[in-house]
Amino acid sequence: MRLYEFEAKRYFKDYRINVPKGKVVSNLQDLDEAIKDLQFPIVLKAQVLVGGRGKKGGVRIAKNKEEALKAFEDIKGINFDGEETSLILVEEYIDHKEEYYLSITLNRTENNYMLIASKEGGVDVEALKSKVVRKDPLGRFNRNIGEEIGEALGLREKRNFSLLVENLSNLVEGLEAELAEINPLILKEDEFIALDAKVIVDDNSLFRHPELSNIRRLEKIEEESKKYGFSYVKLEGDIAVIGNGAGLVLASLDLVNDFGFKPACFLDLGGGASKDRALAALKLANSLPFTRAIFMNIFGGITNCVEVANALIDLIKEGERLKPLYLRLSGTGAKEALEILKPLGIEVFNRAEEALEKMRREL
Repeated sequence: MRLYEFEAKRYFKDYRINVPKGKVVSNLQDLDEAIKDLQFPIVLKAQVLVGGRGKKGGVRIAKNKEEALKAFEDIKGINFDGEETSLILVEEYIDHKEEYYLSITLNRTENNYMLIASKEGGVDVEALKSKVVRKDPLGRFNRNIGEEIGEALGLREKRNFSLLVENLSNLVEGLEAELAEINPLILKEDEFIALDAKVIVDDNSLFRHPELSNIRRLEKIEEESKKYGFSYVKLEGDIAVIGNGAGLVLASLDLVNDFGFKPACFLDLGGGASKDRALAALKLANSLPFTRAIFMNIFGGITNCVEVANALIDLIKEGERLKPLYLRLSGTGAKEALEILKPLGIEVFNRAEEALEKMRREL
């Protein structure tokens, strides 16, 4: 399984490998927030699993907000060999003069791991004119080997390079990776920084790394939320929180915490939610393996509570086994929704605190 660049860089940070400051975005609002945390110029990079994105316009430098917005829209519109761009990595631009190459890869032909290092970064490994190669049956390349390679490359920062080699080796061993590649690798103020990251994990080892499997599950969730027009953010708890409007959902998260629970997700239906959108959100919340209950807080305005009630009826008709649901409905259509749900035995609360009080008694 190949990781996206932003995923690989998260693991790089876990293994003390320096990466540029950045944030993954999927929409203009996210981009605006990311820009606030960075200084121009910045780099926008399409997050796709196919190669050659740079040649197709998938990597752009922006010197100001106007250029960043244009680059975002341009990248979103590119199709990379059938793969659409749903995520873009926005990073600080780091000025540099020299680029290097470093990778550790599983060589199945020789049944060992091969480390390749070069002073020619930014090109494909096949195009490297000069390189240093070391092999090890277990892929364990320590600091001594790193210093030796640094010496062979003529690097002035051999100590920091040796630490980088050891950390990359630890990552390969820890993730059971078939490939970990930094291209290009740059040197900035005596620190090596991975401008790009590529990691491929052995599919046969995924059962030992459930967090990697969850990454792909989250992608499917993001696709589902995008399809139906609601917003989903995974959190660390076990109570799914659904509401209509970001402000209401945020207030609901606070309430859940106040009652001694931990939210499992932020799920915002948005304004004017249809029955289909509400149904998709309920199905998603009900299917999450890490949730034990659902708190749904709807204040009817543009969204009619009847749409939510009908979504619940459809969910039950489809034979879904509903997790414990604590439902607050108020505003437009609330009385009608209450009558619709009464025959099903679904209790509806007028105040969010009443719903959470019952949750606290029952869970």
